[in-house]
Amino acid sequence: MSEVKNFNDLIKAGQTRDEFITQYKTLAKEDAGKDKSIFSQQMDDAAISRLFDSITGVTADDGDGTDNAKISETDIKKLAEYDGDASSITEEDMIKYYEEKINKSTITEEPVAGTESMTAAEAIDLMSDLQQLRISTDEKKLNILQSQINDLIQNDSKLSDKIKKEAKEAYEELTKLQKQLVSKRHESEELARKINITQAEITKKQAQYEGIQSSEKKESLQKDIDALTKELQGYQNKQTKLTTEMTTLAKHAGKQQKVMDGIYEKVENKDANLKTNIQDARKSAADFSNSVLNIDNTYCDTAKFNEIMAQCAAAAKSAGASSAYYANGGDGTIGQTAAQALANATGKIGVKELTGHNDGPAINKYRNGAANGAAWCASFVSWCYKGNGVFGYQASVSGIMAAAQQKGKYAAIGSYKPIAGDVMIQKSNGASHTGIVEKVDPDGTIHTIEGNASNSVKRCVYKPGSNGYSKISGWVKMSA
Repeated sequence: MSEVKNFNDLIKAGQTRDEFITQYKTLAKEDAGKDKSIFSQQMDDAAISRLFDSITGVTADDGDGTDNAKISETDIKKLAEYDGDASSITEEDMIKYYEEKINKSTITEEPVAGTESMTAAEAIDLMSDLQQLRISTDEKKLNILQSQINDLIQNDSKLSDKIKKEAKEAYEELTKLQKQLVSKRHESEELARKINITQAEITKKQAQYEGIQSSEKKESLQKDIDALTKELQGYQNKQTKLTTEMTTLAKHAGKQQKVMDGIYEKVENKDANLKTNIQDARKSAADFSNSVLNIDNTYCDTAKFNEIMAQCAAAAKSAGASSAYYANGGDGTIGQTAAQALANATGKIGVKELTGHNDGPAINKYRNGAANGAAWCASFVSWCYKGNGVFGYQASVSGIMAAAQQKGKYAAIGSYKPIAGDVMIQKSNGASHTGIVEKVDPDGTIHTIEGNASNSVKRCVYKPGSNGYSKISGWVKMSA
C-alpha cells in the first residue's frame, strides 16, 4: 500500500471501509512532512467510518448485513465539485457537503426512500462531525500561517541569533498551548454528541412509558430512563470539568499570544521588508486565532442546531409511540410474543457498534455478554425474542434455521406469506443474515428490523426482484 501524505492520497477509487480506516490512521499520525488536513488523533473508528459513508454517500447495506461499499470515481468527482474545483477533494468540499446535507434533510423515525431524510442519531452524528471538521480546518490554517511567520523570522539574515531563539521558543510554546486547547475542544464536541444522543434516547423512552399500560413494562422502562439519566449526568459533569480546563488553557494561550505579538513588534522594527510580510500573515491568522482560542465559539449554527434537535425530539417521540404500540399487542394480528420482540427491536433502532468491528457494550449484551467480535444479527434476533420456545438463543443464522425446522416452524420462500413478527432468513452463496419482519406491503415488499446491518440496528426494506430480496431463503413462523 503506497504512502499516504494528504487527503487526496487517501481517497482513491476502490478503497474499502477497512482500508480507509487503516489509511486514515496512518495519515493522522503527526509524522514530519505530512499534511494532517482535516485529520485528528481524536477520531475513533466509528467517526472515521462516518467520514467514509459521507464520501461514498451510502451506509453500504446490500440487504445481507455485509459491508460492500467502496469509494468510486463518481463519489470522488461529486464531492470534489463542491468548491468548484473538481481536481481534488478539500476540507471546504467536505464542509459544504455536510452543510448542504444538514440543511436539506428532515429528521424522521426512519429514512424515507426517495427523500432527504435521516434518523435522530444520524443527524446528531453529522452535526458533531461538521463541528469537528470546522475546528480541525481552522487549526490547520492557523498552524500554516504561524509556521510561515516563524520561517520568515528564522530565515532573515538581519536578525540576531538571540531574537531568533526568543521568537522560536515563544512560537513553540504558543503552538503547544493551541494544540492542547484544540484537543480539548475535540473532546468537548464528542461529549456534546453523547449528551445529545442520550437526551434523544431519554425522550424516546419517556414516550414509550406514556403509551404503555402494563405496570411491569412501565417499571422496566423507568429503570432504563433512570440509568440513561445517570449516564447523562456523568457526561454533563465531564463537560463541566472540561470547560474549566479549556478556559484555563485559553487564558494561557491568550497571554502567550501577547508575548508573541511583542516579539513580532521587535522583529518588525529591525527590517521594513520583513515587517510587511509578517503583518500580512498576522492579519490573515487573526481570525483563525480568535476562533481557536475563543472557547465560546462552538463552530455551530445554533439556530440550525436547535431546529435539528427539535426534529430529533419529534422523531424520538414517534419511534417511542411505535414501540409502545407493539408492546401493547399491536393491532391484534400478531401474538403477544411477537409483539414483545418487535417492541424490543424498535426500542434499539439506532444502536451502533463502537468502532465498526462487531463491538461495543450493547452488542456484547445481545451476544449474552460475549465480547468475541462475532457477527451479531442472529444474536440480536434471539435477544429480541428472548425466552421464545421455537429457537431459544442462537448465535448463528444456521442455528435459528435448524431449530425452527425441528419445530416445524420454518417455511421456504414462496411457500408462505410472512406477517409482522416472523423472522427472515437469508442463506445465499455462503452468506447468512436475519432480521424480524415489521410489516409486509400489499405488493410483497418486506420491512424488517435487523441487527448488524451497516454496523447498527436499523430498518431495512426488500422489494420483490431486488438483490436483497433474492437472497431471502425462508421464514421462521413466529406469528402464525
